[in-house]
Amino acid sequence: MNQNDLRVIKTKKYIEVSFIDLLSQKDFNKITVQDILDRALINRSTFYKHYTDKYQLAETLCNEVFDLLKTGVKDRFNCANVEDVLMVIKSLYQILSTKREVILALFTINTDTIHLYNDMSDFLKRSFYEQYKIKNLKSPDILDYLSELYA
Repeated sequence: MNQNDLRVIKTKKYIEVSFIDLLSQKDFNKITVQDILDRALINRSTFYKHYTDKYQLAETLCNEVFDLLKTGVKDRFNCANVEDVLMVIKSLYQILSTKREVILALFTINTDTIHLYNDMSDFLKRSFYEQYKIKNLKSPDILDYLSELYA
C-alpha cells in the first residue's frame, strides 16, 4: 500500500475524522470498530489495512499530536533570544489551535497505554525542569514548582 496514494490519504483522513467525531459523542471504551466503519463509510478490510484496532488508531493520532508538541518545545528551548522564542511559541500555538478539536477529543481517552493529557503535561514539566536546571541551577523545589506552572 503506497502511503502517498491520494486514495490512501483520503481513506485515513475519513477514518481519523470519523473517530474524532465519535469521541466527542461517546466514551472511547464504547466506540467499536463498526461505529468507525459506519461513520467513515468504509468496509472492515479497508480499516484493517490501515490500523490493527481502535487502540492503534488512537495511539497513532496521539503520537502525531505529541510529536508536534515535542518539536515545538525543542525549538523553543533552542532559541537564543526573546524574539525567536515568541516566533516559535506563536507557530506552535497556531499548529496546536488548528488541531484543537482533535487534541480535546484525544484528551478524553485514558487507558493503560493511551493518556495524551498526562503524557503532554509530564513532557512539558520534564523539559522545563531539565532546561532550567542546566541554565539556572535553582533549588529543586523551586524548579519543581516552576515546572508544574509551565506545564
